Amino acid sequence: MAEKATAAPLIVLFDLETTSLERDSDICQIAALPVTQTSKYEMFSCYLVPTIEVSPGATRVNHLQIKETKHKGRILTKCGVKVEALKYKDGLLSFYQYLTQLQTAEHDKQIVLTAHNGKSFDFPVLRNAFSKISVTFAELNISFADTLLILRAMQKENHPVLSSRESPKVIKRGISLTQENIYETLFKERYSAHDAVEDVWALKRILFDSTLQVTADAILQKSFTM
Repeated sequence: MAEKATAAPLIVLFDLETTSLERDSDICQIAALPVTQTSKYEMFSCYLVPTIEVSPGATRVNHLQIKETKHKGRILTKCGVKVEALKYKDGLLSFYQYLTQLQTAEHDKQIVLTAHNGKSFDFPVLRNAFSKISVTFAELNISFADTLLILRAMQKENHPVLSSRESPKVIKRGISLTQENIYETLFKERYSAHDAVEDVWALKRILFDSTLQVTADAILQKSFTM
């Protein structure tokens, strides 16, 4: 009898906005989008009220800030306007439940969380945050893929776009591989970076709706566990 084929993992693009650039920073915003051939899943999007202050440097980039109010206590604002945000642990639990629901809907497929520069930042931050609600990556059957590493490898192989000198920002090997610069190089326009939802949509467009044509197999081959 032939062996049953193993179901391909589910790629989920995601991004975080945080209180600082430190790995032990709190998360202020989470966005995630499963990549499927049909648009059967909506994006997960959630603001969280962090337990610590947003650093001035982070606020300059993501425009998020904590304010103390007389009647509602700590609230999260963006550009000075209150956003609807869950309590910190409630927000983390909401994302955990989203991931487990995805796995159930996909018959326990492994999830590959995929983020740009995720190995250096997003993945460690999420691991530290999940430890606060006693959740580990192992129990979720999750692996990871960092699109920065994938595109860097393509650049080293002299991909014509990534090794080009025609870009707003260039480095020795070609274009700067920040997500914003890749997007502007490909589409000749900018997007509202440093908002988790906008970053996820931009990453999807970069990977799958551009001349880069990164395949799901290429992402899976570069996936790893933590």
